[in-house]
Amino acid sequence: MKKALIIVDLQHGFKSKENQFVFNNVNKINLGQYCKIYATQFFNDKTHNPNYVKILNWNKLTTPKETNLAINLPKHEIIKKYGYSMPKNFITTLKNNKIEQVDICGTDYDSCVLSIGFQIFDAGIVPKFYKNVIGTHSKKSISFEEIEKVYTKKFWRRLLYLSIVII
Repeated sequence: MKKALIIVDLQHGFKSKENQFVFNNVNKINLGQYCKIYATQFFNDKTHNPNYVKILNWNKLTTPKETNLAINLPKHEIIKKYGYSMPKNFITTLKNNKIEQVDICGTDYDSCVLSIGFQIFDAGIVPKFYKNVIGTHSKKSISFEEIEKVYTKKFWRRLLYLSIVII
């Protein structure tokens, strides 16, 4: 089975004490099991998606200091994104590479990681989530039980338990 890894938004502008463990644990993943490794890089760019500023009044992640990746990985492809999900052509890329499973880690579990999980699931590809490598930058504390509640509701209990990869 061909597998890919998506590392979601591990950028300086999303780094906080609440999700520092995600940045640390991504280095513990066995990258050799993947034929493709992707790291997303979110840009709050009004020309691509004005809603973050216009509707949410959110003005972060607009400068290289905030948008640069805060991780060092060998052999990865950077995917620029301007919203919660991956760009529309990304699923085509996965299918062209005959990817059957995508493991997902990063921040934020309740928005971008979840949205990308839905995209992968809806494309007929199996999404799996790294238990100790998903978190959030916006909450003071997070437990896996909280993540589990969200993912059980969205991906059903059976898929959730099959989908968590523990490192």
